[in-house]
Amino acid sequence: MGSGYSHNTEVAYNYLPQVDAAIFVVTVDPPLSAAEQEFLKDIREYVHKLFVVLNKIDYVEAADRQEVLEFTTQVLQDNLETQQVKIFPISAKLALDAKSNGHPENLAASQLPEFENHLRQFLYKEKGRVLLISCISGALKTITDSTLALKVERQASAMP
Repeated sequence: MGSGYSHNTEVAYNYLPQVDAAIFVVTVDPPLSAAEQEFLKDIREYVHKLFVVLNKIDYVEAADRQEVLEFTTQVLQDNLETQQVKIFPISAKLALDAKSNGHPENLAASQLPEFENHLRQFLYKEKGRVLLISCISGALKTITDSTLALKVERQASAMP
């Protein structure tokens, strides 16, 4: 989201009905654009597990990181209408440097391992439950749509 290319945004919206879980990546500069906030509101009914990654955390002074996390958390809670928001602050730049240039000290500083572990645990333990919830929600939506279509058809056939 927030792509300079409208086609990318259109593709993201087209995939929403097929998404059970998603990784939503935002940056500290700027934190959550209006387009990203609108997308968050739109995905609430589709995505049953959302991982939020706050990238470029290394751009913020250590003393200001908590403030950035609290602000981003509040915006997410407002847009997702939930109090359960977990944000993974990372530095993709430090992680890439660690993995490609052999600087293991940067891997811990990137905070990527914590996110990887959390994602791994989700895949091992929770993905089946999320998939089941997604299937049930899809079935309920289909039933609701069909019921509405039948009501409209009955009302239309009753009219002179």
